[in-house]
Amino acid sequence: MYNKKLAFMEFIGSAFVFSFGMLVKYAFILSEGDVWSFFISSVNNSAWEQLKPFTFPFFIWSVIELSILRLPVVRFVPSKVAAFYIYWAAGLFYMAVYNSFFEGLWRILLFVGLFIIILVSHYISYKIITKAKIISSFFIPSLVALVLFMAMFIFFTPHAPHGALFYDAINGGYGLL
Repeated sequence: MYNKKLAFMEFIGSAFVFSFGMLVKYAFILSEGDVWSFFISSVNNSAWEQLKPFTFPFFIWSVIELSILRLPVVRFVPSKVAAFYIYWAAGLFYMAVYNSFFEGLWRILLFVGLFIIILVSHYISYKIITKAKIISSFFIPSLVALVLFMAMFIFFTPHAPHGALFYDAINGGYGLL
């Protein structure tokens, strides 16, 4: 029963993260460039910025899921951080492939691919929570990894490095354009 409820919550979480991420994707444009919006929405069409809108909903869902399921925090946090890093790694790889071959052709491929990546990352989180025996020993390293990512996320949003993952080929620039 416990595994079924967790599996259901992970599936619902995937739908929530994708749906809410799609809603906040254009918040920067709709808010006419308000400062709060560039941390949760896309400010250009780079690979980094296409994945960024799903980050905030991912954390919101994690808090909701933890409060509903009341899972042990020392097991929950490492599984979610692993899923989060898998989402970003797979997402950046997918965006590199998408931007190389399909940019401007089939926009639906972008959204379907991102949903599948979100779904897979939640599935991996489910598997880690239910199957991994030593996951609680990764609690502190996962917190460190999360803090490092958040520092990078906060810094790279307004100050994008000049690299392929941050380059907006459509508008020809980096970061806030």
